[in-house]
Amino acid sequence: MRTVEIRVNLDRLADTLSAMRVWLDARRCALSHFRQAREADGMVVISVGFTSINETHANEFRQQFDGVT
Repeated sequence: MRTVEIRVNLDRLADTLSAMRVWLDARRCALSHFRQAREADGMVVISVGFTSINETHANEFRQQFDGVT
């Protein structure tokens, strides 16, 4: 299992979650977990665990969605 943590601005959370679903479906990525926690600075930390993913997909996911403002 591979876990990726990203930070997303709370104001963009709904749009980002929708985009994540499209991205994951297009690559047929299965998740083992999906957790989120709000931080005091208005960011949300999302932890995504993939049941089977290669390092390339993990890096692409992080680059696509980390720090979305």
